[in-house]
Order: sequence, then C-alpha cells, then structure tokens
Amino acid sequence: MAKRKKAAATTGKKAIRKGRKAIGDAGVGTSDFVRISDGDVVDMVSLVNMDDLLSIDQHAIWLDGGNSPMFPCIGEDCPGCEVGNQPRFRAFLPVVLVEEGVQKIYSFGISVARALEELDDEFEGLAGHVFRIKRKGTGLGTTYTVIAMGRTRKIDKYDALDVEEKLGPVTRKGILDLLEETGALEDTSDEDDEEEEEEEPAPRPKKKKGKKVAEESEEEEEVGEEDEDWDEV
Repeated sequence: MAKRKKAAATTGKKAIRKGRKAIGDAGVGTSDFVRISDGDVVDMVSLVNMDDLLSIDQHAIWLDGGNSPMFPCIGEDCPGCEVGNQPRFRAFLPVVLVEEGVQKIYSFGISVARALEELDDEFEGLAGHVFRIKRKGTGLGTTYTVIAMGRTRKIDKYDALDVEEKLGPVTRKGILDLLEETGALEDTSDEDDEEEEEEEPAPRPKKKKGKKVAEESEEEEEVGEEDEDWDEV
C-alpha cells in the first residue's frame, strides 16, 4: 500500500484543483499543441521564421468515440485517400505562450498562415515577435484574427519542439497501424460489410432506397462540420 501512495505522489498531477481555470483546462493534459476555444485570446511568440514552417495536407478521420486519427497525406497509396477522406492544409509553428512561458506547437489552417506570412514579410522574419490570436465562433462559423503586438521576446534559451515527430506516421504501414489502433479501420470495414449485405437481398423499392441515400448524405454533412471545426474558415 505504501508503494502505491509513493507512486501516486510522484505523478505531479493534482487530484483536486481549485479555481475557474481548471474548468478550461479540463481534458487538455500535457498536450504539446495550443488549444484555442471560442472567445479565447492567446499571445504567443514564434520560435522560427516562416521559411522554417512545416506544413502538410492532413487527413483527420473523426470518430464518434474520440481518439480520432490525424496524419499526413502521403499521396500514392495513401490509406486516408483510399477511404475517401479529404486532406486539408495544416501548418505547424513552434511557439512560446507569453502568459505561461511554456513551449507549444500552434497548428492552423491556410487563412492564419497567410496572415502570419504578411507579418513575416513586415518584420523580415517572424522569430522572436509576439502576435495575438483571437478565436470567435465554432464549426463553419469560426473566424480567427491575427494581431501583431509590436513586442519581441528573447528566444535564445528555447530549443524548439520537434514538430515533425508530432505530425503522425508518413508510411503506409504506419498509417494503417494508426487506423487499426484507433478503430478507424473497423468502422470502415463495418460500413463496407453493411453495403455488401444490402446488395444481396432483392432490390428495394426506389422510394426507400432514395430515403437511405438521403440519410447517408446527412451523416456525411455532420462529419464535414466537425472537420471544419479543426480547420480555419
């Protein structure tokens, strides 16, 4: 029993938290990525210039139970493309959060990327410059505002996080392993099996078949809205 208590004490995680901030931190854990919710205002300083920015066309397969796999599109023989998932532009910038003084990776879509590119041109390099991100709305109604704060911070003491290792597998085998681990392959297989089973019985009346197609379209639209909540609009 004594060993268990000692092990729990060394985890560094508080079992009881106090204050409003704990509500906003729920589920965040020790993620290396910046999380910005509706109404948030976050100041951060870039650790690199835009020439060193990493970006990918990212597959994000949203699952109802969470644990949704995200990984780069590898082009030919990409498992994400094979299941019909559309990749979207995603960029990743190593930053330091000004208020907390901790290193994170800020992930964003094309609209924020273009705004930061303008700041990079204006400052002749974004590294060391403080900028502010404001988020308003959710889903398709999400907008982001990028503001130059006119301040700089010394960044010599920081070693930027390794962004590349956080982007997911970049081989077919690695992606398939990720899809299997998260259950995405099982969901896809189940859908294929259902379609095959529907083809074996006698054809249904056209009216019912049309209703089934309408239901499937509505489900795909809902997934698309969740996807847009991840990407910048």
